[in-house]
Amino acid sequence: MIAKKIKAFLFDMDGVLYDSMPLHEMSWKETFKSIGVDYPTEMIYMNEGRPGRETIVEVFSDILNKTPDRNTIEELYSKKTEIMNTMGTAKLMEGMPEIVEYLHQKNFQLCVVTGSSQKSLIEYINHNYNDRFNDSFVTGEDVKRGKPDPEPYLKALQLTGCNADEAIVIENAPLGVKSSKAAGIYTLAINTGKLKNEVLSSAGADKVFENSADMQDWLMKKFN
Repeated sequence: MIAKKIKAFLFDMDGVLYDSMPLHEMSWKETFKSIGVDYPTEMIYMNEGRPGRETIVEVFSDILNKTPDRNTIEELYSKKTEIMNTMGTAKLMEGMPEIVEYLHQKNFQLCVVTGSSQKSLIEYINHNYNDRFNDSFVTGEDVKRGKPDPEPYLKALQLTGCNADEAIVIENAPLGVKSSKAAGIYTLAINTGKLKNEVLSSAGADKVFENSADMQDWLMKKFN
């Protein structure tokens, strides 16, 4: 990576911009509990970043050894959304507003790349992050294949007008790391979940940070 070539930073949302994974963990567990399935915590974090409907198919395949029909997928996805909506809003990830503001002040393009398809998403992020992403978003509605497929990050490169070697991704999940690396992008991982650092490294992360303070220190040294 040559720092002077970098033009854009591409951010995952859950577990990066927001401390939302504990809410997703609880809501996924309650959703699958309703059909008698114990969804293991590790599996939740390994599947983080995968679009919700694809997660349901994955769980049925891995745990029940069958494929859910479309009605079952939609019913469970709706239930998960309803449960999530009762849990309140997630807090901003500690230290991430400062990182976003620092990169904005350095005139980098900023883009959000998320598997979420919630319609209120863009307005919510714009409000919390002072419009620093300038309506530059790739959501689950914008792609045919979600993470770990490279399509979300390839779409973000198109949106920002950057080549792969002109961008840096900030992720926290193995599937997101695999997606960004498959798109050929240098990837920073911040371990905000319940997996070991080695899992993120094995997924292909170029650097893994324990917290946002360590990541900010690194960014300030590279891009001061």
